Amino acid sequence: MKLQILKQEHELLSFQIQGFLSYCKSKNLSQVTIEGYESILKDFERFLGGQDILKINQINQSVIGEYLLSLTNKEIINQATGKVMRVGLSSYARRNRFATIRVFFNYLVEYGYIAENSIQKLKSPKLEKKLIQTFSAEQLSKLLSMPNQKVLNGYRDYTIMLTLLDTGMRVSELTNLRVEDIDWTENMFLVMGKGRKERTIPFSSRLKRILWKYLDKRRHIENDFLFLDIYGEKMTRHAVQQMISKYGQRAGITKIRVSPHTFRHTFAKMWILNGGNTFSLQKILGHSTMDMVRNYVNLASSDVQIQHRKFSPLDRMGL
Repeated sequence: MKLQILKQEHELLSFQIQGFLSYCKSKNLSQVTIEGYESILKDFERFLGGQDILKINQINQSVIGEYLLSLTNKEIINQATGKVMRVGLSSYARRNRFATIRVFFNYLVEYGYIAENSIQKLKSPKLEKKLIQTFSAEQLSKLLSMPNQKVLNGYRDYTIMLTLLDTGMRVSELTNLRVEDIDWTENMFLVMGKGRKERTIPFSSRLKRILWKYLDKRRHIENDFLFLDIYGEKMTRHAVQQMISKYGQRAGITKIRVSPHTFRHTFAKMWILNGGNTFSLQKILGHSTMDMVRNYVNLASSDVQIQHRKFSPLDRMGL
């Protein structure tokens, strides 16, 4: 009888999700990756629970297809207002969820919990080609003028935005920075990127002076993480995202997403426009391929074309 109960428990999706997350921890995957997997799989579980489908052997291609379709018209909570809105997730978000479920089902097949991967024959959602948004010089000036630099938290916010702009690092890389990760002699950060791959990112002499001033302001707080919240604890990714979004609203910046990732895009475009090497950019950003870097090159090229049409010496001579 106990064996039968145990077998039935093993068939439940919730049981297998917990097993998969434990497996990911044993593989030493990053906390960011594991949290992402958990969030997506819990959302998938909630969708299935609404149809009384809990056992993993009942989850077929049709069910997964219905879940992916539901993501085009999904309820989310607006963090600013608390209201529930119905929106379609971006093609990138849908593709990410598809990839997570596929990894989960590969795990189930590998360990013999199911006979075949139901998602294997489904096609990954196509990515929509969207224009990469970057900040203008005017928008950057407005954003950076928002924090009150006379108080510690305001100067911290100012330093965070300048760090993102000067390095192009990901927000998860920024929040995990420790003071000991800074090479003051070479002006380099040591960061842990995607796939738990370490890399170094250079920073400017101006940012070095700002970091020194920030550390001097928080010298009485004992915590090795570089950026701390009001309680003296490590800042979370969500806190940084909310902080930057708040300053964007105060600055009256609209029609562009005011986020840490927009700083990353802006850094990359400015690097190319200023004559930076694309292979160096790939290394700094931590991209495994040149695909995303090519997008930045195309973006910068478009910007150059616009500037040429605006400032062409021949056109301006009126000949």
